[in-house]
Amino acid sequence: MNGTVYSVAYGSQSDGSSNANLWTSVDNGSTWSLLSEIRQTNDVGINETGIAQVGATSLLAISRDDLNLNTWGHFSNDFGLTWSSQVDYTAQVGVLQDPQLVQTRTALLLFGRQYDTTKSPNEMVAFASYDGGLTFADRTVLDTYTGLPIDGGYCWPLLRSDGKIFLVYYADSNNLREPDIKSLVLQWDRKSAN
Repeated sequence: MNGTVYSVAYGSQSDGSSNANLWTSVDNGSTWSLLSEIRQTNDVGINETGIAQVGATSLLAISRDDLNLNTWGHFSNDFGLTWSSQVDYTAQVGVLQDPQLVQTRTALLLFGRQYDTTKSPNEMVAFASYDGGLTFADRTVLDTYTGLPIDGGYCWPLLRSDGKIFLVYYADSNNLREPDIKSLVLQWDRKSAN
């Protein structure tokens, strides 16, 4: 991404809602400056945002909303200077908490904790997109946890140099309300959704 490091953070707005902000660093994270606000006028409040480069100058940001009712996306075609209005991904992926994006050679992978108050066990899931984040499919359950929503599922993926994804997350394998740290390595080889 132009030799620049990007990070997303969020905070409260004057109306009480949240907004994700894109920050940039040109010195490997020693200093940071605000590049843009991802949420647009008339969009609902968003937080917990993952971001990935999906084209030559295009970025995709995926966020949960303030009320845990939807999963939203925003596209930028100018490296994050400006953003589109919200795109609702809820019908494709459900409600994801702490969504994370990783671009592999063959797919854009979306990870998150599936938020569904009517279902047990809870799940940490992954989806794949083969069209630059326009659509997501291939839902895969990576782990389940049975405790309260705080007991598991937030994850942090890292693309390794060999193309595999190292994923660190927490779960409730040993004790409820005392999450433990787990990790796994994924390899995604599918060339298309067919």
